[in-house]
Amino acid sequence: MKKFKFTFVILFAALGMYLYSIVTAPIPYRVIDQDNSGIVSLDEISELSNLKVRTLIKTGEICRQYYWQHPDDTVHQVCKPSTASN
Repeated sequence: MKKFKFTFVILFAALGMYLYSIVTAPIPYRVIDQDNSGIVSLDEISELSNLKVRTLIKTGEICRQYYWQHPDDTVHQVCKPSTASN
């Protein structure tokens, strides 16, 4: 019975970490699910640790660009109007 409780606790903790990784990710679920299967695999979750971000200042807006390992592999970009006055 103790083995069952221990296994249950470990599985519950793993599920919690899996869900936490998805919920707190700065990119949408559809971007995390790289193969568009509808299910985020553990491989795709581990890719979140390789996610990098850079800030770009464009005319009239500031953008946060998210990319995997290489800067040319942009996966998601969020822009908002710049509040700087001229």
